[in-house]
Amino acid sequence: MNNDNYIEERIQKALDIVENATEISDEQLAELDADKDLLQDCRDLHSMKMMSRQQNARIDVEKEYEAFERRHLPKRRHRMAIWWGMAAAAAAAFIGFIFMQKTPETATEQPLMVYEADAQLEPITITKKSGKKMTVKATEQQQEYTPAIEEMEIEDVLTVDVPKGGSYTVNLPDGSRVHLYADSRLVFPTRFAGDERAVRLEGEAYFVVAKDSDHPFIVNTPSMQTMVLGTEFNVRAYGEATDQVTLISGSVMVNKNQYHAKLNPGEQAAIKSNGALSIAQVDTEQYTSWRDGYFYFDNVRLQDIMRAVGRNFNMSVEFRDTSLLDYKIHFVADRTSGIETVVSTLNRMKKIHVQQEGNKIVVY
Repeated sequence: MNNDNYIEERIQKALDIVENATEISDEQLAELDADKDLLQDCRDLHSMKMMSRQQNARIDVEKEYEAFERRHLPKRRHRMAIWWGMAAAAAAAFIGFIFMQKTPETATEQPLMVYEADAQLEPITITKKSGKKMTVKATEQQQEYTPAIEEMEIEDVLTVDVPKGGSYTVNLPDGSRVHLYADSRLVFPTRFAGDERAVRLEGEAYFVVAKDSDHPFIVNTPSMQTMVLGTEFNVRAYGEATDQVTLISGSVMVNKNQYHAKLNPGEQAAIKSNGALSIAQVDTEQYTSWRDGYFYFDNVRLQDIMRAVGRNFNMSVEFRDTSLLDYKIHFVADRTSGIETVVSTLNRMKKIHVQQEGNKIVVY
């Protein structure tokens, strides 16, 4: 088979996998495991689909597909319309696919609880400085809140608590938007006064900051500080080893005690064991996808994925086979599709076993 035919056949396979992800066969999973080019094709098609789903996004679909085709079919660009039509159909049906990347280490004997759920799904709570509260029912569908500034005291401060199992979007008084992930808290004033626009975060949030060169926007967390003028970035600050700042666009300055780092788009600052900051290039799709209602993990440890799943559904996660903790997985799924879909997708690998036991997810 010549190279062009091979590439064309591989892309056809990728389209078939993405279009029929809910019915992916064991043979197709094995082929993904063995053929990294095929897996990359699937990722590219999924990325195009994710971009097309983003609300308010200004995306030139034909331009994106031309870029895809240049990478894969440089001699067959005239087929763009045919391929894109098939890719668009695939996008509507895609839910997720995964494959194992690394062999596990030796298992320990004792099970390990990597995430603890709350006893019940709590409401989203918005608290004023006076202590007066309002509640919003937490759901898997992201909701939105814009403070009625005219009803607030001039010096008022609001605290938004998003429980495990919930997500929420807050529109700040300067026009910035904050997408809050489950188990997160945001504290901000009803009016930004002075030279800075400062907020406090515990948990994870995706920020879309309104530009204002005269008033830097500052995100304070228990572990670090991030300063920007106008940009998009993701902050994770659960007090875990994975605390980090990931820049999507623009530029930010990250401060951790005496350590300082300026990030470029696609870079991530994380705290090292000695307290210093490490900078690395990352795939930013993981951080834009959760905002849009998807899990997206590219070569990520199983324990980190399962923590995110547990946090999203307010379910405890226990590893009874701790050799699986450091398995690295490529995994994409709809966060709103329910825990049953996520468990079923994981089990289809047949290299691990995941079971729901009441409000607990068990990994064997």
